Amino acid sequence: MTALRSLAVRISRAVVRWSSPGRREWAEGLKREVAFIESDWAALVWATGSLRILFRGARMPLASLAEVPCAARQLARKTHAAMLLGSAIALFEAATFSYYLVVFHSHPVQSAGSVLTAAGALWFGYRSIVRRARKVPCGDRLLVAAAYRAELDRQRGFLTLRRLCVEIGPLIAGVCVFCAGQTLAYPKTARSALWSMSIMLICSLIAGVGYRFGAAGYQRRIEELDVLIDGARGDNAS
Repeated sequence: MTALRSLAVRISRAVVRWSSPGRREWAEGLKREVAFIESDWAALVWATGSLRILFRGARMPLASLAEVPCAARQLARKTHAAMLLGSAIALFEAATFSYYLVVFHSHPVQSAGSVLTAAGALWFGYRSIVRRARKVPCGDRLLVAAAYRAELDRQRGFLTLRRLCVEIGPLIAGVCVFCAGQTLAYPKTARSALWSMSIMLICSLIAGVGYRFGAAGYQRRIEELDVLIDGARGDNAS
């Protein structure tokens, strides 16, 4: 067993061990899938993506339209927390690379990387703010459900590969340029620069897996909501 495969197996076992009872069966299924993935890198990405189970509670399906307002508030809190986290990361990255640019007189390529990374971080922070959920109005249950469905569809639209590239592409490019400049200025740091770029790439792959799972979760919620809305409309028609 290669080192990558061994790491993937260890991560999957840890997820099963630390997952909540409501999520353990799901974690077991994801762990079993690792054995059937041929590529070691793909297995590692899959196992790493399963870490999200540890940070999410058991999602209960909607039983009636009466639960929609509560679900809408949960969505608003979730996206608000994501906005705060994304904004904090963006400000930290922008401040760090701006400080480096002002204080240190480095290689021109490294300076260009600092500027691009800071700009990419601010762009990521802006995109985090844009993704915040809109307020679902109160009133008739069908109107509230329709507004909630529209917001779910909007959030699902953010979780595409194209959107991911738009959001973090400039940031990744900035880090790569910065690392290249660091290697040119200090050749002995080439290995650490390569590690930095590798970590950035792995984080991007993890984000891609997270986007895929997130979009699937929104789709399942939309399908649940469609069933309830169709049932309510049928009752009103009768």
